[in-house]
Amino acid sequence: MKWILFFCLLCQGMLMAISQEKFEDLKQMMQYPPFAHPVKYLTSSEKEASVMLCFHGFGGDLHIIDSLAPVALAKNHLVSFNLPDADISAKNGDLSRTTWGTYFELLPACYLLHKLIIEGNLDSIDLYGFSAGGGAIINILTILNSDKHENIFRGIGILAQDRKRMLEVIQKGLIILDCPLKSWDEVVEMRKDFSELKILAKRHRDEQLRPIDSLNHLKGLSLHVLLHFQNPDEILSNRDDELFIQRMQAVNALGQTWVVIGHEGGHNAFHRSLWKARDKIGK
Repeated sequence: MKWILFFCLLCQGMLMAISQEKFEDLKQMMQYPPFAHPVKYLTSSEKEASVMLCFHGFGGDLHIIDSLAPVALAKNHLVSFNLPDADISAKNGDLSRTTWGTYFELLPACYLLHKLIIEGNLDSIDLYGFSAGGGAIINILTILNSDKHENIFRGIGILAQDRKRMLEVIQKGLIILDCPLKSWDEVVEMRKDFSELKILAKRHRDEQLRPIDSLNHLKGLSLHVLLHFQNPDEILSNRDDELFIQRMQAVNALGQTWVVIGHEGGHNAFHRSLWKARDKIGK
């Protein structure tokens, strides 16, 4: 019986990985996204690897996968894209002109997930989100897990049955939340010198997209979540770390939540403890 179980798990792992050739096919399929933001790809050094969609932080861009390559390419083909306002610095910091904190921030990622999972027929996908990108992942899971946003999804060709399939596939993969944004309110309290952040905090509240509150809407999902915080975190603060952990563990009772607290130099440092944990859990 043990050998049968081992064989089943081995087969499942093989199904979750795709070949370098298959990944090349996915790249061709996704060559012309219907939004004005580029998509970047890095092919794994392994012949078979799972696909990871990577979300950058506030003001960052799709080149985040270059920094992930040394630790991620041994297990993953990497896909990265620009969230709509990656060029926030080019807008002179005028946060009233950005889509951060709204549903429009999430649509390119939803489109890519639909393209990879539904049209690309993936059996599993991993997600990596750094900082505000981690908060975006939580919000995407929230709206996928709800019937309230059908009009938004229909506008980009995502049907109700597609949402269900997308969630099924995401639940088979690993979700890495690397110093995720918990709420703009927490950041505003610490960074009083950047008063314009209040615009984003208000938007998150008005749109009901504060990631720390969005966690409450993930009930019923069985997720594999690797949650990492740096202490101290000089960019986002650590005020609500424990509350975020508690809510994640409670709502993800059907799944697995691994928590790593690192001390490698803060928010923008290389988080070695996170990647060591990823290797240990074997997802």
